[in-house]
Amino acid sequence: MRYSLRSLLAVIPFAVSLLCTQSVVAQKVGTQFEFMAPLPDAAFIPPVTSIILRPGGTIETEPQQLAELIRVTGSSSGQHSGEVVIADDGETIAFTPHHPFAYSEQVIVYVREGIELKGRWATESLNYSFQTSREPRVAPQSILSEMSQGILSSNPREERTSNHFSVSEEKLLRLRHTAATDMFVPDDYPKFDLTLADGQGEGDIFIAPISFSGRGTPYLLILDSKGDPVFYRRLPFSVLDFKKQPTGELSYFNSGSGEYVVLDSTYNTVNTWKMKNGYLTDGHGLQLFPDGHALMMSYDAQPVDMSQIVPNGDPNAIVTGLVIQELDASKNVLFEWRSWDHFKITDAVGAISLTTHEIDYVHANALERDRDGHILLSSRHMDEITKINRQNGEIIWRLGGENNQFTFTNDTIPFTHQHDIRRLPNGNITLFDNGNNHSPLFSRAVEYQLDEANKTARLVWRYPMGDERYSFAMGSVQRLPNGNSMIGWGFPFAGDRKIVATEVNADGKIVFEIMMDTAIVSYRAFRFPWNGRSASPYLWIEDRDRTTSDTVLLKMTMFGRDDIVSYRLWRWDFPVPERLFDSTEGNTFVVRNLERGKSYLFRAVGVTDQGEETESSEWIRFTILPIGPIFTPPGTTFSIPLTKVGGTRSHTLADFFVNTGEEPLIIEELVLGGANQGDFSVGGGLKLPLSIQPGSSADLVIDFTPSEEGTRNGALTIRSNAVNDTSQLVRFVGTAAKASVAGTSVHFGRVQLGKSVDSVLTNIVRNIGSTPVVVSQLSAMPNDFTLSNLPPLPTTILPQDSLTLTVSFSPIDSGNREGTLRVVSDAEPSPLDVRLSGVGDDLGIVWSGELSSLQVIVSPIPSLERIVVSIISPTPGKGDISIVDMRGKVVRRISADLLQGEEKRILWDGTDSRGESVGSGNYIVRVVVGSEHRDESFLLVR
Repeated sequence: MRYSLRSLLAVIPFAVSLLCTQSVVAQKVGTQFEFMAPLPDAAFIPPVTSIILRPGGTIETEPQQLAELIRVTGSSSGQHSGEVVIADDGETIAFTPHHPFAYSEQVIVYVREGIELKGRWATESLNYSFQTSREPRVAPQSILSEMSQGILSSNPREERTSNHFSVSEEKLLRLRHTAATDMFVPDDYPKFDLTLADGQGEGDIFIAPISFSGRGTPYLLILDSKGDPVFYRRLPFSVLDFKKQPTGELSYFNSGSGEYVVLDSTYNTVNTWKMKNGYLTDGHGLQLFPDGHALMMSYDAQPVDMSQIVPNGDPNAIVTGLVIQELDASKNVLFEWRSWDHFKITDAVGAISLTTHEIDYVHANALERDRDGHILLSSRHMDEITKINRQNGEIIWRLGGENNQFTFTNDTIPFTHQHDIRRLPNGNITLFDNGNNHSPLFSRAVEYQLDEANKTARLVWRYPMGDERYSFAMGSVQRLPNGNSMIGWGFPFAGDRKIVATEVNADGKIVFEIMMDTAIVSYRAFRFPWNGRSASPYLWIEDRDRTTSDTVLLKMTMFGRDDIVSYRLWRWDFPVPERLFDSTEGNTFVVRNLERGKSYLFRAVGVTDQGEETESSEWIRFTILPIGPIFTPPGTTFSIPLTKVGGTRSHTLADFFVNTGEEPLIIEELVLGGANQGDFSVGGGLKLPLSIQPGSSADLVIDFTPSEEGTRNGALTIRSNAVNDTSQLVRFVGTAAKASVAGTSVHFGRVQLGKSVDSVLTNIVRNIGSTPVVVSQLSAMPNDFTLSNLPPLPTTILPQDSLTLTVSFSPIDSGNREGTLRVVSDAEPSPLDVRLSGVGDDLGIVWSGELSSLQVIVSPIPSLERIVVSIISPTPGKGDISIVDMRGKVVRRISADLLQGEEKRILWDGTDSRGESVGSGNYIVRVVVGSEHRDESFLLVR
């Protein structure tokens, strides 16, 4: 029997009396019905949802009979008719109502016994209910929200002048002046630097450069191993996750249309994919499979009373959950999984505040179909990889985060805010560890060997080995067939340039690396074998801002074709019918004598060396504006860096108002709007009307004063005398957070008069808020306490990060000594005072032996919370001090400069490398100086 093409429209009545007379429960769900969505008692269900049922075997009942067995009603909307479909797996039933359910209603699903299954007994009856969401859902967050965290440039003018990639200029010049048979690129084609070496993997590079600063044109790019373009396409909206699918097709997420677009090897669109059941499609990734199925996700924002979940929670919070769907080839939903049913909101890691108005507690960013058909999920804000049973939706295991079930046998650095979980052919997993909660901040690509039975994880590979690179968001890891690894760096912190992708061999040697403008990023980067061949020309108009000229420059190319000798050009001067008006043997053609105020359409057809025509390009439109002022905003949405609640950030958009016309531009009115319009104002002393002469420009200053935490949205309507558009709208997205610093008091214990004890502290001053803190002053009082190894001031502490500095205690008198470390920052109006204390005493340490060997003494023993390590080295040099537990794990490392024959005292405050207190027990102090080392054991008592 073939079920994929058979469906039945069924009007399904439901007895209203059932609402009053029968309790709503699931009957024998576990014995017969393997899976259902929504689940019994589920909440936050969209009114346009379908109902998915999987009885647990191959369905032999005909669709028309199924319609007689299934009954559905809403407590407010009443009985529903709908479409009953058996998905192409032959095991899943989908009921899709013809009309939506009502908001805030109970929906009851009743399935009579008797669904026949191949080789099994017929099903028992099923009777359960779920609850629809209580109001229309707010727009969900997406991957683009990762970028609004204070890391975007605030000066577009400076960004434009930093474009100095000399390596590629000669190549770009060549690519822009070629014949019809050669590759050709637009003037705004991205510029980049390359590092090339032998040993690259097979295939081409896939990236999708995008800009979050309002500058730059989004592109799809395929490059060969030398950096030459194989394919490109510029788009009006940001694009994400451009890659080759296991099906052999290409796909990318179009943020403008909110859908995934699928291309064949001729670069024609052959399919699109969207979430079903009322969910918006998220751009973090689409997985296509040879069976025609698709796996994708949605961010689902719902109103939640967080005061019932955490202290000080917002009773009107907007909490974003996650929905996963698998669709069959006919785009029927045959699997749906929601975080609301399986995760707790409190599963978010400590860095995610649960008291703000907007809470994104999952922030999933990758899906992977495992070898056994189940699903691997990466959740950034939970620091977790989750394995989900594809048959019944239950969680199989959880790796990392607050609910970690695995023991990491040789990796002391938990991955945090990770991306891109993938299963390798050898059974291992890879992921990109962004490291947002590492101290210091660094990112790495990692590979783990998992023992899923005994729940152990062993780190078998990482790159880089050090902490020299940090990527705040996005990122990917791809293992290539030759053993190389392609690493996409997402959004790294950098200077004038950003590393987009790095390919390394098994020894960690870089064989390919691409760097771009600091304003440009690519969500992921891949290398795939590829052989594409255009079916039609790619046609564009160059210098699109030249809207006052009577000429237009057409450019065209065909990808993967060496048989094109010329192009035939068509135009349509409405209302005059379209006509073939010329041809060219090159890649460019100038159309002259066009009329102002009139629109023109153009298309191109390639001609092969056999005289055959290719398919036609798409029509492109061009309008020459009448004489007058012309103004087009440099972008549609602008991000404002992270700002303290109650503080004000003046955000300058340099050269925002540019008059490209031939008469003065008059900015007549600026009207603020948006959901949080009160948080935004026009600054810089701008006075209206503002007159801008042709060829001149003016800045726009937006003052952002957030009233509460979370994402804040504003809009500005600009009214002017511009001939191209007298009213234009731009949007602003700002992120607000509370700033806060905290200190940990330090007690040095008993120190002999005239001696000094140094304490290297990594957690004494830390940023416990979610916005950067600028520290302008650090000082210690009185003279018993001194500071060293200070960072240059002012210095910035990122959220959840801390300062590392050395505090020395040299008692000048006996008895208790009290001091203060004073921190002046922009987090609070008053300084933060951290308590310092110690005891001046005649504590004496007697050294034994001659000074021909390294000497180490630990005191006191047993230790109450902290120890003093006293070291004398016979030679000068760097001393490496490690605190090691009885399992051999290094919990803390400290370094110190040692002088020959002079005592050096180091205080360890009982914390690990993350600043967290370690437990009571036996420990070893291991001191290494050059080729010498010494171990001393001690007991820590708490």
